[in-house]
Amino acid sequence: MNRRVLILGAILAPAFALAQPRLALGIKAGVFYPTDSGLRQAFGDNWTSIGISPVRLEAKNGTRQSTDFAITARSKNGNRVFMLRPTFGVSKSFDNRGDGSVVPYVAARAGLAYIDYSIENTSRRFSGNKFGFTGNVEFGVVFNQRFAILARYDMMPRFDGFNFSGFSLEAAVQVLRF
Repeated sequence: MNRRVLILGAILAPAFALAQPRLALGIKAGVFYPTDSGLRQAFGDNWTSIGISPVRLEAKNGTRQSTDFAITARSKNGNRVFMLRPTFGVSKSFDNRGDGSVVPYVAARAGLAYIDYSIENTSRRFSGNKFGFTGNVEFGVVFNQRFAILARYDMMPRFDGFNFSGFSLEAAVQVLRF
């Protein structure tokens, strides 16, 4: 693994641990739609993903601190991209019933992205390991504090003419809580 990714993880891991009142692990599945035509040409129009991830599906009404740790990776036809996006911000939940069974929310976060890429476009290879600022806006619904669906837009930096921004649709289910 790249040394810079390990350093970034070591710096940010304690902040994420302190920001979470308790740890929960879940299964996430989703699809990422890159906005850049060069990325769509190299990797396809949508990138599916499934994995185990820390999740926080609390459904308390009101505003609170929000953290997110997104990883997106894709490899196709000799092209590859890896994006690591830890972000911090706020979220607002709207529990109108008061029972926590169906709770819509909105979140806005910002952070530092790490992007490792190697992409051939128009007979030229572009590659880099770069850091840049990122942000995301997320709308979702939490069901019974165990399952969530969400739509999200990640604003990413532009490197070598590629804009790494994109839309995501995801579902998450919490399986363990510590």
